[in-house]
Amino acid sequence: MYDTYASDIDVVRYLTWTVHTSLHDAEVSLAAAMQSWREGSSSPWTIRRTTDGVVVGSLRGRNGRRGFEVGYVIGRAWWGNGYAAEALRAVVDWALDEPSISVLEATTHPDNVASARVLTKCGFASEGQLSEWLVYPNLGPEPVDCAIYTIRKPAHALASR
Repeated sequence: MYDTYASDIDVVRYLTWTVHTSLHDAEVSLAAAMQSWREGSSSPWTIRRTTDGVVVGSLRGRNGRRGFEVGYVIGRAWWGNGYAAEALRAVVDWALDEPSISVLEATTHPDNVASARVLTKCGFASEGQLSEWLVYPNLGPEPVDCAIYTIRKPAHALASR
């Protein structure tokens, strides 16, 4: 995690956590992720290449303000290889089969064009911008606007529950 993506400011620039400046930061982050998994408050997953098991990034899902929120990060060495879309599609497929989930959502900084592209590839639709919604600590301490993308289950899928 530390070597792959968490210590690279260009990778974490548009994330809601700060760049890791030491291996200790990564250990604390992993411990928190494991705790949230045990508590059921979040579902953090590692993204690994199937060919050799190398960790290329991570993905998280959790119950959010309006639905099931997803977020992901891929190490710079693996940008543009489809890993984020492949991992996100797997989570979308799972979530759409879950009766308790009616909306999947993801937010991204408006300047994060690559993330927006991944979201639309995976079936998310843009719903516009949320004003002063998130703090991106690597950009500054104040909340800024963010783009929101969603996938809504079709009405017939909700009615068949």
